[in-house]
Amino acid sequence: MAAVKESAALPAPQRAAFLAKFHDAATGNLDIGSSAGGFKFPAGTPEQIKQLTRTVFGEGFANAMRVTLALPIAVLAVGALSVVLVRQRSRRGQDLTHVDGEKGLLEADTARVADVLAE
Repeated sequence: MAAVKESAALPAPQRAAFLAKFHDAATGNLDIGSSAGGFKFPAGTPEQIKQLTRTVFGEGFANAMRVTLALPIAVLAVGALSVVLVRQRSRRGQDLTHVDGEKGLLEADTARVADVLAE
């Protein structure tokens, strides 16, 4: 956890409070979105604490986004691979110059799309 590693430079009482606040925020008790008006440090907060908080939050946010985006990227990759495999399989069984009699491949695909959209 980045908060534990980064807070090692703080004195023990501040470190305990710092870690407690990040633990509380990690459980969903921190709303920092634009609708919440952002996050403001209390008056008198030392600059070291402010910088440490920015560093820990940035690392945690980036790590969470990596995990969150992994699934959609994997789904898109599987979908793209499926399209490539289906197209290769369908082309193996067809003559590329003539499809459905005198129609070319592009005309046949256009007709199929129109039929699907008409349904």
